[in-house]
Amino acid sequence: MSLNGFFDTLDSDAHFDVWKTTITSKLLRLREIIPIDKKIELKYIGETINYISNYQYLDIGKKENISNMLNNCNDYYRKFGNQ
Repeated sequence: MSLNGFFDTLDSDAHFDVWKTTITSKLLRLREIIPIDKKIELKYIGETINYISNYQYLDIGKKENISNMLNNCNDYYRKFGNQ
C-alpha cells in the first residue's frame, strides 16, 4: 500500500490527528536546534505547538492562522537549521 493510499483511507479527523502529531514532532525538533539565547523564537515555536495542540479539527480560519505560524517557523528553520 502506498503512502497516498494509506492517507486516502483516513477520515478527516484521523488525518488531522496524524498531521498534528507529525507537525508537533517537527516543531519540537526545531525548538531543539534554536540557540537558547533566542528566547523570542523559542517562545513563538512553543506558542505554535500550543495553538495546534488545542484544536480538535481544522477549520478555515484556524487553517490560515496555523499556515502563517508554520511559515514563520519555517523561516526559523532556514535561519537556524544550518548552524
